[in-house]
Amino acid sequence: AEEIRAGLGKVVSEYEGRLDALLAAKPAPDSPTLFAETFGRLAEADGHASLRSAELTLPALVSGDGAARAASSEAKKQLQHMWSGAYLRPDLYAR
Repeated sequence: AEEIRAGLGKVVSEYEGRLDALLAAKPAPDSPTLFAETFGRLAEADGHASLRSAELTLPALVSGDGAARAASSEAKKQLQHMWSGAYLRPDLYAR
């Protein structure tokens, strides 16, 4: 269970770091690569977090350890919250 909680913290931290780096880059508003620089990097951050999330959420389905199942279920909720929060950020879309 502790490994799941620690892994969740790392995934969230890395994801938010990738979003912060995306926003720190300041491409010109009329740049022909603005869409790719924004949504391409967002897709990369999502893909990385999604791959990592599988190892955190799978134990909820298969683990014989109740604490691991509970931590995994909570990780799933926190990951949903992370993604919901990211896609509601107006600063990502105001570029």
